[in-house]
Amino acid sequence: MAFTNSTLSVIQRAGETLHGAANAVRQAIQGQTEQVAAIVARQPYSQESDQAYAHLQAVARMAHELAAMEDQLKAVYATAESLVVPQTVVLMALPGRDASRRHATTEDAVEDVLVKNAPSAKPGRASSSRAGRVRSSANDQKVLAYLGTALDRRSWRRATHWEVAQGATIPAGSVGVVLKRLIACGQLRANGTGMYRLG
Repeated sequence: MAFTNSTLSVIQRAGETLHGAANAVRQAIQGQTEQVAAIVARQPYSQESDQAYAHLQAVARMAHELAAMEDQLKAVYATAESLVVPQTVVLMALPGRDASRRHATTEDAVEDVLVKNAPSAKPGRASSSRAGRVRSSANDQKVLAYLGTALDRRSWRRATHWEVAQGATIPAGSVGVVLKRLIACGQLRANGTGMYRLG
């Protein structure tokens, strides 16, 4: 089963719950510390004082263990984030709406994951000259601008779809389609293992 954004959400919710538990234990430590101080001030060598101190030590160990678990869950989330397969929703043009669109390539007909208004074609003018040409969108320009700061032409670098979506400020589901277009027009190169460099 592939990692998706919904998988990440589940891990994130677990982290939020764990963080809440850690905060609750830290608050308990503060309250317990005040109680121990009062007991020790009142009866420094009593059995009650020893028990209160032992209880405070147990709660402090628990807080330390919860903090370690938080760190581990953060590492798990970071690993899972790098394995996310974006869920791309592809919207195809309706057939018969515009005769000139029959000759368009698949790349020309697919619009990232956003619904955009189709350009109005002039009557009697065929668009077959557009066939085979890779179309550039606003998202292409955003991704290319981000990759220009993150990559170079000399060395390969790993770039996850999530990183690209965050850096280019576009929907994560659009990244795969945009990267394919940039590779097709030679502005980006990929080695098939998630590594990229500028074309």
